[in-house]
Amino acid sequence: MTALTPSLAELSTHFAQVVVPVDFSPLSWRALTEAGRVARAFGVPLRVVHVDTASPWLDEGVHQLVPRDAPNGQPVEVTVVAATTPTDGILRVLGDDESSLLVMSTHGHTAATELATGSVAEALLRRWQGPMLLAGTRFRAAPVPFRRIVVCVDPRLTAVSESLAQDVLAWASVFQVPVEVLSVVEPEPAADFESILRENERIQAAADAVSTNEHVARLVRLEGNRPAKDIARYADAVDGTLVALPTHARTPSARFVLGSTAVSILRHTASPVLVRRFPKR
Repeated sequence: MTALTPSLAELSTHFAQVVVPVDFSPLSWRALTEAGRVARAFGVPLRVVHVDTASPWLDEGVHQLVPRDAPNGQPVEVTVVAATTPTDGILRVLGDDESSLLVMSTHGHTAATELATGSVAEALLRRWQGPMLLAGTRFRAAPVPFRRIVVCVDPRLTAVSESLAQDVLAWASVFQVPVEVLSVVEPEPAADFESILRENERIQAAADAVSTNEHVARLVRLEGNRPAKDIARYADAVDGTLVALPTHARTPSARFVLGSTAVSILRHTASPVLVRRFPKR
């Protein structure tokens, strides 16, 4: 268990900036309110970015513009970069040190759809290991600040990386909210005792990773056989819930066979979802 909660001075530099990519569609603006709330709480700059893939110029410069039609009636400055793909342009703004928080809206395509249309969020997850706060198509900005953080773990393959644990602890300390570790288990009347014991140990290890001596994460177990829908239903029952979970960021073809809980949750929840890719091995 972590010995000490990070100080507010340390947390103020947990993220160097909050980056919000937009393509000027209504969906892309939906995460802006949440991004602004996080940037203010952490005391870091908010940077709205548009990647111009149609530009004939592929220079390394950036340009500042103010859209004619401001989102939510509020003027916002947009950094415009030219690149061959949205992913390349966004990665240029993010840099290599993983100190930025990327906040973006996503359709949460199924793997079959993504094979045909592509997904910027998925492409970024496969190339960048920094934190991402994602808003799916059902996302709605809560009228209140964050009230709790729900960390989702798989009881069979439970793991919370150190980087995700640090993100969760930073959020909990800055917003002063409790942390819950949620696992969805299938009903198994004749489950092997040793298997249950191992699952409980893995879940407890995940809870320890996001606990401190002063704030211990609460364990929540749900019985069900549809983890994504069960998690979304639990999260959306309380306005101001932040869902957090690790992801393998599999390729679309692999997800078509193996599935992806993170993408499925995004399709079903109205809550924002914080994800971190498992470290490369």
